Amino acid sequence: MTVLVVLGLFFVSQLPAISNVGTTNPNLTEGARPPATDSDGDKIPDVHENLFSEWINFSSPDNRAVVMKGLDRDNASDAYIDIDIDGLNATEEYCWPYPAECVDPGFTRGLTGVINESGERWYLDPRVADTDGDGLPDGFEAHMCEKLGGFDLEEKRFVCEYFDPLNASDADLDPDDDGFDVNRDGFLTVNELLTSPEEYQFGSPTNWTNELDGLRCYAPNPESSILNEWPFITENANFTVFQNILEACARNGTENIIDEYIWLGTNPVEEDSDRFNYDGVKHRRLFPSSGDGITDGWEIHFGLDPLNRSNALIDLDNDGWDANRDGIISVDAARSEEALAV
Repeated sequence: MTVLVVLGLFFVSQLPAISNVGTTNPNLTEGARPPATDSDGDKIPDVHENLFSEWINFSSPDNRAVVMKGLDRDNASDAYIDIDIDGLNATEEYCWPYPAECVDPGFTRGLTGVINESGERWYLDPRVADTDGDGLPDGFEAHMCEKLGGFDLEEKRFVCEYFDPLNASDADLDPDDDGFDVNRDGFLTVNELLTSPEEYQFGSPTNWTNELDGLRCYAPNPESSILNEWPFITENANFTVFQNILEACARNGTENIIDEYIWLGTNPVEEDSDRFNYDGVKHRRLFPSSGDGITDGWEIHFGLDPLNRSNALIDLDNDGWDANRDGIISVDAARSEEALAV
């Protein structure tokens, strides 16, 4: 008998601990949520929305108030809003490095976000236009990563060598090597590079604040370009998974812009960005050709416009040569070697 009692006690000791139930009456419960939920049904987990629920307030360089509201686990509409005007809505930012369809039931994936150098999981912040702080908005980096072939079709995720919105190293990179050797020592130092952020921001006012002013692009109406090459922006699903870039384009500072559905800065992956030409009557699009034979960094250093091919034929210091001795230094009519020799 003693043996049976001991065995019985041993068996009971192996059972898991059971907490007392306060009540079985649903009307008397406290309404606590299950540990993993999506209360508003927007396909973004509550735990993620809680992580970015606080509002962020700051002032722009010209003292304009910036108020970025946080995510609300009880409001499904915020999943489709681009709070920080960076070209990505909250779902796209949650899913990165996967596309927005990562929330679909049949989409196979790992965890969203990436592991940073501290070993912590890092996500795009829907309240901050430039999550990694490299001077490039999240949407622009995602767009450029895609253009450079950064989407892995097998893994269905983005792997970005350049323009990674969760890697701040782009702040000091010049992928197209179009800086200018100012001191002529044969080397481009960091200060002589024309970095990707500098190219993206070219021509922007000093008070430009993405969360207020939008992306450095121009979209005059809710359409998109039929062209996909730089500087044009398309939302054609055959070319891109990002459908919110153009809606985030500049709210101001777009006076006298040549062309439409375009990025306003210089091309960070091509050394010669000229995209329009003045033919004596009006400025005209260059596509499909581009450039004027002078690198962007050289033009910017010497005060020329790296977007205007006409600058290549300007003689700002009037140091030409009166070849035919007629007392007049005539204007070069074209860029070809033959025309320049006339």
